[in-house]
Amino acid sequence: MNRADANGSRFDPSDRGGFYESWFVRANHPSRPLSFWSRYTVFAPRQPGGTPVGELWAISFDGERRQIVAVKETVAIERCRFGRKGLDVRIADARLEEGLSGAVSLSGAASREEHRIAWDLSFSSRGEPLLLIPEAFYRGPFPKTKSVTAVPSTRISGTLEVDGETRAIDGWRGAQSHNWGSSQTDEYAWAQVAAFDGAEGSVLECIAARVRVAPFLPLLTPLSSVVVLRHEGTSYTLNGPFDWLRTRATYDVGRLTLSARRGDVAIDVVVDAPKSAFVALAYPNPPGGTKICHNTKLARAEVRLRVGERTTVLTSAHGAALEVVGDHADGVPIAIGSPAG
Repeated sequence: MNRADANGSRFDPSDRGGFYESWFVRANHPSRPLSFWSRYTVFAPRQPGGTPVGELWAISFDGERRQIVAVKETVAIERCRFGRKGLDVRIADARLEEGLSGAVSLSGAASREEHRIAWDLSFSSRGEPLLLIPEAFYRGPFPKTKSVTAVPSTRISGTLEVDGETRAIDGWRGAQSHNWGSSQTDEYAWAQVAAFDGAEGSVLECIAARVRVAPFLPLLTPLSSVVVLRHEGTSYTLNGPFDWLRTRATYDVGRLTLSARRGDVAIDVVVDAPKSAFVALAYPNPPGGTKICHNTKLARAEVRLRVGERTTVLTSAHGAALEVVGDHADGVPIAIGSPAG
């Protein structure tokens, strides 16, 4: 899959079956616990008469001040554009191409304070797209949610304004990703590292997920997991159907552990962060209801890669993304939205 295909929109305005699609960019300071995340989304509910909308999300994570600012704006679909070829997204005046800009203001649900985030950033594409599932699965109905990281590692520069304070972004490490589907995954934990400490060219992405056996039934499938690690010019891609069941993982809000094996390759992953580093977001689900995403971009990561007799340890002190999604907020205040959607 090339980058243009990875980023092209799958949204069909004539399809009333329910759909969501998001393009997101994150950036981490190379040495300080500072991060920015922005998400450009089209959401189309399944219910009769439901109208598609555009959504613009942004979060600033400041680990030095222990401060998280989260904002969201909903925009009429007529003011949006989602290009079918390559990265070409517009939501009102915000854009996402080989760079991104936008501004969102919101009254915080918990603090009742006004918040505003504005950004004008550029990034360069580098590296082949990273696929979390085999390429053939992107063309079929299963799984219902699909994700690809079109730019697994890049440097991001420009300006970021948070509540009136402007910060120069100079060479922050980041990634640009794209996901879409007819339904949110029922439960999952996802982690990503766009640059390890001392190993900027190495990247990681992994997920552990459960899905509902059938609609309206509480039963979930066993946990299935995949991991993709790129290091020193080699891609360790343990994402096939056999890997889904063979890879072992555990997670809760604050920690994901994963162990994958294939032949003489073994990958062990630990990604964690305190609950105070997370913000909870209410994601509307196309079939109805809401999923709660516990989101941090300041997690710690440790990866042990064993190839034959050689073991390599990769670490990131606070540059990992970690998201844990389910039906409830686990002790983390919901900053945007509500369980009722």
